[in-house]
Amino acid sequence: VVEPGMAAVQPLSDALAATTLAGAVPQPAPPVVEETDLLGFFDEPTTTPAAATAPPCTTTLALVPYTLSGDDYQTIWGKQTQPTLSTSLSFTSLPPSTVEVETALTKTKICTMASGELPTEFKFFLYGKDGEGNVFLVQAVIVKAALPTPMTIEIKVKGDSDGLDATAKADQFLELMRSALVAYM
Repeated sequence: VVEPGMAAVQPLSDALAATTLAGAVPQPAPPVVEETDLLGFFDEPTTTPAAATAPPCTTTLALVPYTLSGDDYQTIWGKQTQPTLSTSLSFTSLPPSTVEVETALTKTKICTMASGELPTEFKFFLYGKDGEGNVFLVQAVIVKAALPTPMTIEIKVKGDSDGLDATAKADQFLELMRSALVAYM
């Protein structure tokens, strides 16, 4: 969300460059969810079983200040034909608006490309970049329904580093999101 009179999102200070995920508590596996294609790249919705509960992440994913244009976001998203990770987080309370979610994520240097509120859901297009040059793109939807409600998440990783384990990086990014949004879980 860009405030009137502001041209772009300002990067956060380097004080937030490293976020430690050690000690993260694994969450119960969410139910099977229907993925929503926010950018129109799929022919029809698909049903994906939720990911199994993973052991706590013990590594640190440090995101760096990064700006990405809308055109670049869509280009990268389109080139990554399959998501690296499709899952959901279970929310036990509903954020009042997209602003609260964006504010929490910004503290971990997860940036918002766009977001919006529809009568039945909040939609988010998010991104981030780590110190190794890996770019993370995220489509996320929070359904406004009876609680608990899912936040469906699709993460794609564009790797610039040698020996990239995209799935492990996506898991680390998910843990970073989870730690930022714990107030709603």
